[in-house]
Amino acid sequence: MKLIMILAASLLPFLHETRYPAEVKGCDAQGITLSAEGELFHAELFNVTYAEEDGWQDACAILAEADEVSFEVDPLVSLEEPLPVYLFADGEMVQERLLQEGKAVLSIRNPNYRYEQQLEAAELVLAGKAVELHGVLTDVEVGVEGGGLPFPQPGK
Repeated sequence: MKLIMILAASLLPFLHETRYPAEVKGCDAQGITLSAEGELFHAELFNVTYAEEDGWQDACAILAEADEVSFEVDPLVSLEEPLPVYLFADGEMVQERLLQEGKAVLSIRNPNYRYEQQLEAAELVLAGKAVELHGVLTDVEVGVEGGGLPFPQPGK
């Protein structure tokens, strides 16, 4: 087991909770290929899944438009390929943007992940936009402990 951990660390020399600049070498339905610190590796968006089968196209478009791409590895993630990362395009977290636009859904399995609250808030923003788009301002129950979003009641 110790040998496997040493081998994994030597293959992907990234530290947890450190932001690394990266270059996107490929992005398609099979995943995202990044280059950083002299390593070429396959990555995946951590803590989200695409809302639609072709949702990867939205992530790839965000990355293609970005001047700067970087990533972080959550402290609770194993350093193996595909490497689950928080991906940033021009400083904005790609997962957060996809959640806000309704192009991804949360897939958090451990409540101690680094950006858990930020990603949950992004999903709540989407819930608020959906209500406003339908012209109805009402209190929405979104499955968050303690209630939903505080929208004013009509006529108040």
